[in-house]
Amino acid sequence: PSDIEITKVFPDHFILSLPKDVVSGDFYWFTQFENLKIFVVADCTGHGVPGAFMSMIGSKELTEVIKTKQQPADILSGLNIGTRKTLKQGNLEIGIKDGMDIAFLSINTSIKKVIHILCVYTIDL
Repeated sequence: PSDIEITKVFPDHFILSLPKDVVSGDFYWFTQFENLKIFVVADCTGHGVPGAFMSMIGSKELTEVIKTKQQPADILSGLNIGTRKTLKQGNLEIGIKDGMDIAFLSINTSIKKVIHILCVYTIDL
């Protein structure tokens, strides 16, 4: 997300992003639905181009799954399923050993409370 998009919702914020390389497997993602604000920070396996590829897939899949799901377990499950489809990995026993460590946070701004927080969730692909 752009800093402008986040500033509209949270004027007093900061983003600390210090990837090891310009092309990396780290990404952050943000969306909102009325009073629900959802943040995701992910560290994908792989460095350089492979990690960046996984970041692009993860960001794309989050954007797609959020259209139909808003509960963390459903979102992360949809992310896992969508990523497997993108990588053409149907069988759980067959495939590459890649994944993502994810921190997930949702905030209801109307009641000013954190609704969900998952400190680390690993999706093994």
